[in-house]
Amino acid sequence: MSIPVKQISRGPEYIMNFINFNMTKLNEIYKEGIETHTTGVLGFKCSKKENKMDVFFMSEPVICTYIQKDCWKQWQQNTPPGKKLFLVQDLDINSVFFITV
Repeated sequence: MSIPVKQISRGPEYIMNFINFNMTKLNEIYKEGIETHTTGVLGFKCSKKENKMDVFFMSEPVICTYIQKDCWKQWQQNTPPGKKLFLVQDLDINSVFFITV
């Protein structure tokens, strides 16, 4: 299933607070994922209403279940060097978006 994905400069406040507060651990998860899979993003499945924030590494095959492979390649190419992509699925607003950090 391919769904529209937006890039935003800043996510909802509860997501940004979580990212900022947990950046050290998120970097560890990301690094482990890259060492295993070479390429990918951190995925977040979250809901403020349910107080839920699932974080996991998404390899390319998993990412391509959300977006088409050519779109994924374009996101990779457009990400500035040294930056990471976080793919966020916010269940409360039924939206999927990338945050670059």
